[in-house]
Amino acid sequence: NADIYLLFSPVIKWKELNEFENEGPEIGIHYLKKKRVFGFVNSNDYRINGSIVVNFFDKLCKNDKCNNRNKKIIIEEGTLHSVPKEVFKKGANWIIT
Repeated sequence: NADIYLLFSPVIKWKELNEFENEGPEIGIHYLKKKRVFGFVNSNDYRINGSIVVNFFDKLCKNDKCNNRNKKIIIEEGTLHSVPKEVFKKGANWIIT
């Protein structure tokens, strides 16, 4: 029940991880649409299946530019499951603006 959510390479479907065999809990996208959300993912993240996260962010941003005070989504080309230091800094700055 937070007011602000920071999603750095989030796991959307547990089944994408080697450790799980089921989808896991459903993320309340309709709930997140009402909240401030900062998100980042590499589009082809090998660990969490970046394309699933990109689709999730697309649904979250539907009818919203997702580059403002309420929503900021960064999608970069890449396969790594890592978050650049600069993205953490952007997230921190986004919170206080």
